[in-house]
Amino acid sequence: MYDVYVGKKKSLVFPIMCNSHVSISYTENVPDIESTSSDTTDDIPYGIWGHESDWTVEALLTPYDINGSASAGRQGRTAQNNRRGVMPANGTGTFISEAYLPTSDRFGHKMCFFKCANFSLYLINTTTINSNQPAEYAIRVEYSTSSGSASFQSDTVIKAIHNRSYQYGDTNFNNHIEGFDKNSRIRFNDAGINLVAITSPSTTIQGIDPNNFAEGQQVFIRENEFDFTLLGTITTGGIAGSNITLDTTVNALSSATRLFTRTYKEPKYIDNIHHVAVGYSSTGQKLNVYYNGALVKTSTKSGATEILTFGREDIVIGKKTTGNVSASADCQFMGEIHELAVIGNYQKSFRYTNSLMPKFSETLLFLQFEEENL
Repeated sequence: MYDVYVGKKKSLVFPIMCNSHVSISYTENVPDIESTSSDTTDDIPYGIWGHESDWTVEALLTPYDINGSASAGRQGRTAQNNRRGVMPANGTGTFISEAYLPTSDRFGHKMCFFKCANFSLYLINTTTINSNQPAEYAIRVEYSTSSGSASFQSDTVIKAIHNRSYQYGDTNFNNHIEGFDKNSRIRFNDAGINLVAITSPSTTIQGIDPNNFAEGQQVFIRENEFDFTLLGTITTGGIAGSNITLDTTVNALSSATRLFTRTYKEPKYIDNIHHVAVGYSSTGQKLNVYYNGALVKTSTKSGATEILTFGREDIVIGKKTTGNVSASADCQFMGEIHELAVIGNYQKSFRYTNSLMPKFSETLLFLQFEEENL
């Protein structure tokens, strides 16, 4: 039997710089016992709210790039990436994106796409700069039991890639390609500007065009046809006039040396669907995190005997609260959610990562944000 998927999947969209969520009400689904709405301990919950055993949470989603591009520095292109899935350029003064989510808050920003009383699932931005560096994401789990709260996260699994290319004459192509290695590094220093030679150990390189470099950026030299050697990383505050300061010492550098940095880094992930899942075993107290069907993180839940339940509160999708504080405090998700399911068993393998197709007899929650005419 063959499965055929045609056309673009629809989704629930949380735009860049949004303030939105979807909630599934507990009180509207579970009858209040003895008219004590403030006390849920005497309720008789069912479904996801009453489940006390193994479970798996799955989602198909498309995260957006919350880093955007730094406003300073050309970074090899003359135009900012202004696609709908990319945060607008940051800066000071009247920049809307900076007022919505300051650059410093973008690094480490947690985007919550599933939240209940005792369990939350996030994508967390693991980058520390946004100059030629789109956001990249790890999967983060936060949970709580009567013994306390805990959290853990995977390594970075959703990454930007170096594969942008331009044809000759394109207005974005404003530097000549000098040479590549497997990570696609490209020349950035302008013709006619010679470096000041380094003859004794120094962390400062002089005689560069500062517009072509950014704090946190790695700097390379080319030693032969296709070998590039890392000199170091530009330190915080390490760009002053025509100088850059590295975090490592350079012993010698001739005035004819050409400096290189990584080429355009693009958030190709905003064009793709990503499968994220967490499986919980009440017997082994294991929490396994999966990305596109592969196990990327495993953890043992604290509290050896207590079962991790979803609790008796509203389920929130798109941020961690139904309130309204700020994008950072609310852990606002920006991107698309195509499908989301909670299954009442401990799933360790996934047949499909492009569609969830849960077994309905074991399904506690299934949301498919499609617009189909069958």
